[in-house]
Amino acid sequence: MNKGSHRGRAGIVAPGSMGRTQTIPGEERLLGKGVSYCATCDGFFFQDQEVAVAGASDEAVEEGLLLARLARRVHLLVPTADLKTAPALAVQVAAHPNVAVRSATRLREIVGERVVSGVRVSSPDRDHEVIPVAGVFAAGDVLCKHLKQAVITAAEGARAAVAAERYLAGRESLRSDWS
Repeated sequence: MNKGSHRGRAGIVAPGSMGRTQTIPGEERLLGKGVSYCATCDGFFFQDQEVAVAGASDEAVEEGLLLARLARRVHLLVPTADLKTAPALAVQVAAHPNVAVRSATRLREIVGERVVSGVRVSSPDRDHEVIPVAGVFAAGDVLCKHLKQAVITAAEGARAAVAAERYLAGRESLRSDWS
């Protein structure tokens, strides 16, 4: 149904979105064994340990700052020369004693046998350096976006279906089932 014209009394357009297509070597194998997409959910497991956060956005920095309250050290792996974040956040993360901002550093591999033992990174200064860490956050998505997207998509789909049903039935407002 993705070509041509369609006629009807109502329609719901749900084009979806493409998720991340690349994974970091070791990411899938060590998911739940030190690889996490949610500092809020899993940060507690890494108290007094070293962790890495990959990203340059507000979300990555916020994850890093949250983890800095729990972890002994947070290595913020910024793939670009500068953070792509609000200036106030950049100042806050740069000043935090538990955060090491590593600019122009790309996450290349998550290493470990049964659990995460480190991350292999590359930067203009060093190639294939291994940073020992127990956890890796934001190896792609941050703040549980994989789950957040599913929840929001389901909610928006339900909202669209209810709106279409109300329109087709000629009702302006939704009636509850229990009244």
